[in-house]
Parts: sequence; C-alpha cells; structure tokens
Amino acid sequence: FEVTSSAPDRTSTEQSGWPGDITRGSGISVLGTNLKFINVVVHDLSRGFEISSAALNVEVYGSLVYYNGWEGPDRVPNGHGIDTRNRTGTRRLIDNIVFRQFSHGIIAYSSPEDRVDNMFLEGNILFDNGALGKNRFERDVLIGGGSLARNPVVRANSTYGGAQTAIGQGTGCAGALIEDNYFVGGSPLVLGPCDAVVKGNTLFGAGTDGASAAFL
Repeated sequence: FEVTSSAPDRTSTEQSGWPGDITRGSGISVLGTNLKFINVVVHDLSRGFEISSAALNVEVYGSLVYYNGWEGPDRVPNGHGIDTRNRTGTRRLIDNIVFRQFSHGIIAYSSPEDRVDNMFLEGNILFDNGALGKNRFERDVLIGGGSLARNPVVRANSTYGGAQTAIGQGTGCAGALIEDNYFVGGSPLVLGPCDAVVKGNTLFGAGTDGASAAFL
C-alpha cells in the first residue's frame, strides 16, 4: 500500500505547522486503537505517519518512509517520518526504513500534558534525515520532551548521518533499555538525565566525550 502526493510545492511563505500553500497532506494520521500498518510506503508528503497519543497499541512494521516535509519562510525544515506520542499501551515501531525527511526520522516528543511512554523501537534503519532541509541533518531518533519518557526500548536499530539519536532529551527518561544498536552520526547517541540500561551498542562519531568511536 503506497501513500504519496504529486504536488510540487516544498517551500511555504507561511510560518505555520499547517501552511495553506503546501498542498501535500499528511501521509497516515492514526487515531484508532489496536491498528497495525505493515509494509506501507509513505513518501513525498508533508509528514509520513502521525500517531496520536490517544491511539493505543499501534504498530508500524516493515514500512518505507522517505522524502516527507517542507521548509518555512525562514528556511526552517518541517515534517518528520514518524511523529508519535503515547500515553498507555505500547507504541511499536519495528523493522522500518526511514530516510531523508526534511526534519526528523522518528520523533516522540511530549508536552508537559502529554506522554511518550512505552516506546518500542526495534530493527529500524534510519539515515540522512534532515538532508532535504537547509539544516542538512536532524535527529534520526528523538524520544523526550516536556514530560518524563517512561520505559523506552531502543533495540537493534541502525542509524547513519550527520546528526544523532537522542533519548531522554529535555525532562529525561526512566526504565530505558538501549541495546545492540549501531549508531553513526555527529553525536551518535545523546542521553538526557536517564535511568537506563545501555549495553551492546556500537557508536561511531564525534560523540559527547570527543572520542571518534565508542562501544557502549
């Protein structure tokens, strides 16, 4: 199943998260419960997947997500591959390939009133997210925001690009498991104030400690 748009506009004159002069719509907006999206191709839209925090036990598996987003009047890139939050149940993102959005690859970013709990990311491949925008590179994976991210599992994922994977950015995380990943980037893995088990990962990049390579 493929979702795309042939509208050519990629630059907006409006400073808005929903500019009226960008006619590419969002790919798949998920509001329901116990839904699975398997082997879906979502590309060349304003956003790929948008998964509401009210959508319980949603899974995205084996999907291809690329070339989504646009730039605003100040040339700020907008539009992510998978944009999600989660209050209860589990959000499962498994074996997807997510690359070359205008902004982030997978982003789970909470407000003080909303949650990004029980995120389960396994076997995803992410690279060059942000490369279509002026900033060139954004994060391949970001889990964090204005509320504590509880129980994220980030396992056996691979990233490549000039940016980073950031877990617990902002308020931090609790009960995190980050294992057996292969992260390559400017700062391959950035941890916020987290209660986390971090093991079996291979990191390559400048790193937060200035090392050219690290094994964690």
